[in-house]
Formats: sequence, structure tokens, C-alpha cells
Amino acid sequence: IASDFSHRLSYQIIERSSHLQSRQAARLSALGQGWGEEHLSWKSAIEEVDSNSITGVVFSNELVDALPVHRVRMADQRLHEICVSYKSGRFVECLDHRLSPELIKYLETHKVALSEGQTS
Repeated sequence: IASDFSHRLSYQIIERSSHLQSRQAARLSALGQGWGEEHLSWKSAIEEVDSNSITGVVFSNELVDALPVHRVRMADQRLHEICVSYKSGRFVECLDHRLSPELIKYLETHKVALSEGQTS
């Protein structure tokens, strides 16, 4: 991160493991970008972060990958939810045309319109 930008940040790292916190501190220190105590802190849980302290950008690694999501695909002129099945020793995608009322409402509210073969 550019130093003129990094000096304006308050970087709060959410990490449960004290061992990984130590490794992260060493790695950031080695970058030599002047990360001082006034700009850098660790929290063991997201609940420890003051919600009023975030103004702007949240940098994240692995968080988005862990969020539960619904994926849908237009196939045969009909919306299907993309699900996961286990066949022949492997996880595979499968399509289910039975969408929950909540998912249908979400798609309608956000005006999600897909073309044949498109996934959202």
C-alpha cells in the first residue's frame, strides 16, 4: 500500500489465533511502511470492532469466500438454483428449479433478469 495512503489508515485485523497475529505483525513490520501502533490493531472477533470506526473501505481476504450465497442459472428458460451434490466420489453442481419464496422475492426486488445460460 502506498505510504501516503497507508498513513491515513487504521488497519484492524480480525484474527482469532494469537500465533497468526504474531506472524502477521512480523510480516507487516518487515514491509517497513511505518505501521505503528496508532494505525494497526488486532481483534479476535468482528464484534470487537467499533462499528463507528469504519469509514470507507474494508479490505478482506477469505471472508467473502466464506459467506453463504445463493447462485442461480437460467436454463431451459427457467431459473434454477445451483446446488452441490456428491456423485462418484466427487462434489458436483446440480440445478434445482424449486426456488425458495425468499430467493424469488430477492430476485424480484433486485430485478435480476438472466439470459439463457447466464449465472448470478
